[in-house]
This record gives sequence, structure tokens and C-alpha cells, in this order.
Amino acid sequence: MDVGLALCAHRDIGDLAAHSLFQVFHIIAGLLGQVLPLAGCGDIAVPAGEKLSYKDLDRYSDIIGNYISQKYGENTPVAIYGNKDVMIIACMIGALKSKRAYVPMDVSFPEQRVLDVLDSVRPNIVFDMSGKNFFRDQDGQVKEAYKSFEIIDKKYLINLIEENKVGPLASQVPSENWVDGDENSYILFTSGSTGKPKGVQISAYNLDSFMRWMSPILGLDGQAKVVMDQPAYSFDLSVSQLYPGLANGFNMTIILTANCDFGTF
Repeated sequence: MDVGLALCAHRDIGDLAAHSLFQVFHIIAGLLGQVLPLAGCGDIAVPAGEKLSYKDLDRYSDIIGNYISQKYGENTPVAIYGNKDVMIIACMIGALKSKRAYVPMDVSFPEQRVLDVLDSVRPNIVFDMSGKNFFRDQDGQVKEAYKSFEIIDKKYLINLIEENKVGPLASQVPSENWVDGDENSYILFTSGSTGKPKGVQISAYNLDSFMRWMSPILGLDGQAKVVMDQPAYSFDLSVSQLYPGLANGFNMTIILTANCDFGTF
């Protein structure tokens, strides 16, 4: 299926003003065949060629969103640690579906910066998609500094998804459960070079407005395209490709940011 043509049949790509991120995402998720491939390079310990369809992204994020909502009552932000793993996007959308902002932390963060960010937002859950056991000791136990958080690594997350593809957690999250309006969609933290890192809060309204403004600038007109998703998710530039790309149903090629030789692409 040509996703660009199918999207045009559903809506006017040039008129995003009438559609929130939630609305356009569910239009796209109903289209089969479009994938978000993860392009590995260098010696990163992530398999090259890993793929995730929009349909599976929708399903996985439903399970993640329902898991968070059913386990925790308060809408504290969700922390996500990693680089460019494809499951990070599922965690981001899952957080939004649980009416919580997400806080991305890159593997390049010094440990003190990670501690400062977690101390600031006090999340219930930290998704660790780094594959580095950053939060655990040599015996596989959660380090003392992180015992107040539920640490979910990629292996545990995949098992959680596989075990709940049928059942209450697999139910579609209704639109009223998503972050909306002035509610925070994500929080990016400064480097902390002049003190402790400070969180910059971006609302759902801000994100939708930015998406509508940025899409025509990038020439996203509904025709099938590939978008290179390279900046770390903890860096504000990443939003320029990520959400306009997702909202227009494009093939998102995720480029690992460490040890990359861009001459190979």
C-alpha cells in the first residue's frame, strides 16, 4: 500500500490544523505495510534492520500506556533512557497515551546528570532501552540510587508486550486518556553546565502547533518519503523530524548517533 496516497484519501495532508497528533496517528496506524526501520552502524550493540510497523507501534504503545495507567495513579512523567532504539518511540507514545509527559535521557548523559534529572521529575518508571544495564550492578540488581524507580529494560518490555497482546492491557487507549491541550507532552533537560539541569516543558498544544508549522517547511505533502531520524531524543532538534514524520506516515529511518560513518549512507 502506498501510505502517502492512502493518507491523502483519508485527509488533506496540508491541513493539519484540524487534526491533533492523536487523530493523525490513529489514521496512520490503520495503514498496513509502513515500517520504522532502525539502521545500525559502527559497533553499537543494536541489531541492524530492526523494524516496527505503525500498526505495531500503535498496539505496543497501547499496552505500555495501559500498563502505566493501571499501575500508577498519579500522572508523574515517564523517564526513558537510551539512544536511538526503535522501542523508545513506543515508550514515548505509550507515555502520551497514559496522560504523562516523557523525559528522554541519552546514553551520553553523565551519571550525575541522570541522577539530577530523576531527582527533579521523580518518575515511577524508567524505561532503559540502552542495553547497558546502566541502572543495575554486576549481579543484575538495581543500584541503590535507583531503587525508588521501577526499571524496565528492553527484554522485560518485550516480554510484557508479548504476554499482553491479548487481554485488558491490549485494549485501545481512548483519546481522552492522551495528553491534551496545556498538559505536558515531553520535558527536555538542559545540560546543567551552569548548575543543575533545568527541565523545559512542552505541552501537547505546543507539539501540535509545531507539527503543523514544520510539516510544510520540510515539504511533507503526503507523498511517500523517508525521513532520517538522527538527533538524540534528548536534543530538541530531534522533534523536527520525529513528529512531522510520524504524523505524515513516513518511513522513519532511525540512525544511531554513536560511532556512525555517514559516508556509508
